[in-house]
This record gives sequence, C-alpha cells and structure tokens, in this order.
Amino acid sequence: MYQPKEAHAANGQGAHISGKVTEGSTGGPIQGARITVSDWVGVPGKPSNYPSAETQLDGAFALPEVPPGEYRVSAERDGYVNRSRKIAVSAGDDVSANFSLSKFASISGRVVDGDGHGVAGVRLGAWTLGYRFGHPTWYPRGFVETEKTGKYRFDSLAHGVYFVGTELPILKPEVGSPPPIEKRPAVYAKSYYPSGDSTAQALGIYLNEEQAITDIDIRLRKTNGYCVSASLSDSAPRGQGLIVALLRAGTPSESMVGTGNIGSGGRFYFCGAPSGDYTLFAMTPTAQGAASWVASEHVTVDKRDVNAGVLALEQARELKGEVVVDKGQLMNQQRPSVSLQLEPVDRWPLANEDIYTKSEPSGAFTFHRLYSGEYWVDVTSISPGYYVSQMSSGTRDGLRGPIQVGEGDLVITVRSDGASLSGTVKPEQGAELPMSVVVVLAAHSPAERAYIYATRIDQSGRFSFHNVPPGKFDLVAVSGLSPEDEGNPSVIGRLSSQAKELDLAPRSSQSVELHAVQAP
Repeated sequence: MYQPKEAHAANGQGAHISGKVTEGSTGGPIQGARITVSDWVGVPGKPSNYPSAETQLDGAFALPEVPPGEYRVSAERDGYVNRSRKIAVSAGDDVSANFSLSKFASISGRVVDGDGHGVAGVRLGAWTLGYRFGHPTWYPRGFVETEKTGKYRFDSLAHGVYFVGTELPILKPEVGSPPPIEKRPAVYAKSYYPSGDSTAQALGIYLNEEQAITDIDIRLRKTNGYCVSASLSDSAPRGQGLIVALLRAGTPSESMVGTGNIGSGGRFYFCGAPSGDYTLFAMTPTAQGAASWVASEHVTVDKRDVNAGVLALEQARELKGEVVVDKGQLMNQQRPSVSLQLEPVDRWPLANEDIYTKSEPSGAFTFHRLYSGEYWVDVTSISPGYYVSQMSSGTRDGLRGPIQVGEGDLVITVRSDGASLSGTVKPEQGAELPMSVVVVLAAHSPAERAYIYATRIDQSGRFSFHNVPPGKFDLVAVSGLSPEDEGNPSVIGRLSSQAKELDLAPRSSQSVELHAVQAP
C-alpha cells in the first residue's frame, strides 16, 4: 500500500522514488511493469524487505519509505528487456526515476545438412562473450531446438553481440566395453555460425534493440564419433549411485555432451564424441542431489577411442586462508573485513560448492567445500580505505591468475593507503544524460589492464570509487557499453585516448568532472 508523499515528507524516515515506465519505440506507457529495489552492493545485515511496486495504467509507479543508501532499482515486464539503474537517496529525498523498456530482439535461421536439407531436433545455443578477471568468459543466453524443417528462433534477446552454434547431442553413458567402431553411426560435428567448428572461427552477430535478424543459417558436417571410457576407484560410497558427465572443453562454459547415472559403477563409456578436447566428470550425489565425492579428467579425442583409466573420487577439500596487513602499515592496525568469492576456471560451480566466505576479526577465513582444480579469486567487498596488494596460494599469484586448491593456504595482503575518487558525469548541452553510463577506471599500463574497476552513475550523474591502489589510471565515462565489455581489456584500451589520466597518490581523494563518450 502506497504512503502519500505528504506523509512521507512529514516523517522523514526514508526517501520517495517515483517515475514512469514507457515503451522505447513508441514512448507509450507500460502498465503492469514490476519495480523492485535491491542493494547496489550487498551489505550483510541490511534489511531485504524493500518496497516494490507495479506500474499503473499511465505507467506511473511510487516507492515510499526507501531507507537512505545506494540501490539498484529495476523495471521488468514480460516481453521486454529488463532495465535497472543506480539510485542514491538520503532521508526525505524525493527522487524521479523513469525507465524506457525495449521489446526483445530475435535471431532466426535454419540448420541444414551437406545437401542443404533442414535437420530437425538439433539443439542450438546463443552466447555472449564477457570478461572476468581480464579473461574471456562465455555466458549462455538461450537454447532452442530446430523444427521439422530445420528452422530455429531465439526470442527474448537484448541488444548485444551473440555467437550462435549447435550443441552436440546429449550422449547417455553405458556400462561395459564400447562397441566396435564399424557398428557406430556417423555424427554431426559441433558448428558455429557461419561454418566454423570452434569459437575461434565463430562470427559475432550484432543485434540492436527490438531487431529481428533472420537467415542465420548453419551447415552441419558429418564426422566419426568416438568413445571415451573410464572406470571409477572404489574409494567412495555408492549409496546414491554415480553420475558421470562428458563436457566439451574450449567451448562456451564447457557445454554438456553427455550425462547420466551409472548405478554402482564399474567401467563405463560415452560413444559418439567427435575429435576434440573433453573433460570427463564423475560425482556421487547426496540425497539432496548435491556433490559428495568428485573426480575429473581432461582427455583429448584425436580420431580414435580414448580410455581415461581409473578416475579417483575424492571428498571435498577445505581452503584456509588469512587476511594480513602489509608490514609497511601500522602494526596495531585493525584487520579489515573481506568478503571473497571463488569461481571455477573450467566448469560451473556445483550445487553445494562453498564458493563464498568472509574473514573473521582475526583475519582467518575458510572455504569448507571445494574440489581439486583451478579457481579465480574475487574480493567482492573490503572495509573502506583498504585494498588488496598481494594474493598468493603456494606459488600462485591470485591477482594475476587462478589458484590451485591443495597447493597451500590463501594469503591476502591488504594496505590502508588506498585512494578514493568521485565525480560527476555531465550531459552535453541540451541533452539528457543516459542512465546507462558506465564509468571505467583502468590501470594506465596495458600490462596491468586486468585491473579494471567499473561503476554506474546514479540519477544525478554522480559516481565514486574507493579502495583504489595508488598509481596511474585512465578514467572514462562510456555510454552504450555492454555489461560483457565492462571488463574487456581490448575495449578499454581503445577508449584510453579519450580517457582522463590520473595519478592517484596514497590516501588521496580526488574529484573530477567527465563527459560521456560513445562505446566503440
């Protein structure tokens, strides 16, 4: 139930956010759009019962009694691309926040065989290429299956660059020994638009808002399918059976090739895998379906069957660590609170994998349930004034690459001489400031360009960065930059000529004014 603005202003306990949601192409109001509020940066202990609203006939909405803070206010409606913006409010503020929603765009075409005939039942994926930790990461945006005539269509797509490719049929594991090669049918190789068999040969499809791109046809190529076999060690319980999977490596997020339950174990195999690099994965699930014991092995299929040998199942491991203050800082300095997230390098996190943690007052922290393999380390939050100067586990440098579980404790060294930076993005004279402006702060040296900070402006064009290591940086405000490109070192490099160069001294505080440039 809405609180009248007059009552809100009288008690002064929160802010009032109101606005309209309109259609991008016509400017007409959108009724029934849902407006939600969430923390811009998650803060433990903050209330989560923020007000929400639904737009009325004229597209208007009102959010009463929003506590002071920085928020992500989002508008969503079926058939439209969701929009969100950063809103900063103080007690008693009356803030206007309007949204323009665009209808979904689409990509369609046909999948044909070597003779040009449509192929039914082929699964396709649409992917975007983003960047995490300065490294490319593929993100799935949708999956569809071809009709009888080979036609397909991706709906519900937003503005961006997409890569479309076929997915290999999902293979089922069999127990025992593989059949002779002469008894195996030919299979279709994985194919990316227009005709490549790897992501390196894929052509990006640029999609504007509300655009419908057609005739994105993909031609399939037949090839031999080979068998990948293995057996499992007897070191783990079999109470819930054994789930095995075959994943195609070097493709978007290691797309699934085969999966299934093989009961109590023994030798098993997947048949029908084209030549390529794969990861063979096995796990014993708990009663709730989460992983209990896990094994994995990378294999290369090169025009012949592969026996991966015995997969050794292992229980989850702990990764312990400590946050320490650099020796050059005051010895009696209080250790900051640090929140951490791990991301597996070559797979998605498992259902019960413990990839989030927070340091204790002593500086100690523990990830309780991880599996062998490489992980990226992300510091998601840190006490104001601090920044991470070093991160190591064994011989691994966690600031410049992934760490390996089992190679040693994770030591995070912090300093308290970080700089802060704030400012305002001004619109061009007579123009309205786009709500999608992203402010990017990147290390000036290309060799250090993996260190990229990005934030969005609030409703007044304001932005701020805290906990920034001292040094030389490029600062630029960009309009129309996709979320996938916010961490792309090559895109940021192309913007460096339009950036403002800053030299941030230890414990300094600077304020700057920027004008937004258009994304390349």
